[in-house]
Amino acid sequence: MSIIAGTKFNVGLYSALKKAGYKGVLSDATSYDAAILKDPATARALEGVVAAPMFEPFESSAPEIAQLRQDVEKVSPGATLTQHLAIGYWSADIFLKMLEQTGRDLTREKFLATGNGSFLYENAGFGKIQYPKDHAEPNGCGALVKLEGGAYRVAKSMKCFDNVPLK
Repeated sequence: MSIIAGTKFNVGLYSALKKAGYKGVLSDATSYDAAILKDPATARALEGVVAAPMFEPFESSAPEIAQLRQDVEKVSPGATLTQHLAIGYWSADIFLKMLEQTGRDLTREKFLATGNGSFLYENAGFGKIQYPKDHAEPNGCGALVKLEGGAYRVAKSMKCFDNVPLK
């Protein structure tokens, strides 16, 4: 069962479902949050839940994730890794790649031409985007993590799929 709701709602719902005897998979996009692990009652309520981050999980052994952890530790030792941090990190990486592709003779016009031209970014930690096509579409990538024994583990490494038009 996949739930589209916030973590606070899910804690109550998942607890009630488990108490009622539900044995199936519970899944959402919000339960991949380090703050959950700090609250034992919340962690117990979400035990076994599968969450779906849109990037390769922090628990992955992928070199790109090791680099992310190393970069974050360098600028903010001991920082908690969150989905918000990952979004900012990958956005910054995309921006830097666009700057790199634009070249040293940087102008506003050249930078916009790169971003609106045929820019391609591929990274095993984030996935793939191509501009201008993906200015208005998600990258179609995601992974699965499962909360087990008070810790997240990678249930399925990130995969990317073609977007399905919703017309």
